[in-house]
Amino acid sequence: SATETFNNGRLVDKQNFNETGEMVVDTATVYKNATFKGGINAWQKYLTKGLYFPERYTIVNSDKAVVVVSFVIDEEGNVTDAFASTPFHPDFDKIAVQQIKNSPKWLPAVSHNRKVKHYLRQPVIFSQEYE
Repeated sequence: SATETFNNGRLVDKQNFNETGEMVVDTATVYKNATFKGGINAWQKYLTKGLYFPERYTIVNSDKAVVVVSFVIDEEGNVTDAFASTPFHPDFDKIAVQQIKNSPKWLPAVSHNRKVKHYLRQPVIFSQEYE
């Protein structure tokens, strides 16, 4: 929100405030995407740590399976609305979606000094190991 002071129809002063009431100097350039605490490397580490290749499956003509998961980071930094937007197989899809749903809180996206929802798509890669 903002307070504006006018004198004879001309803007002479403007103060902007964030959602907690603190004054903000620059509102024109404030936009941040949602970010995982620790950055992209921490996100990749988290994502791969909990993935596993279902034992009873073997992929022929490839050593990888990819599931793309779409999800939302809400205004509080929680993962919501996760689903397999590019599915591979129900068992793989379930593992990928669950890993993203179990994510720790993110730093929420900010637009015009307000926390906003941020929509993401994440390819989740399952690697098949050969013995």
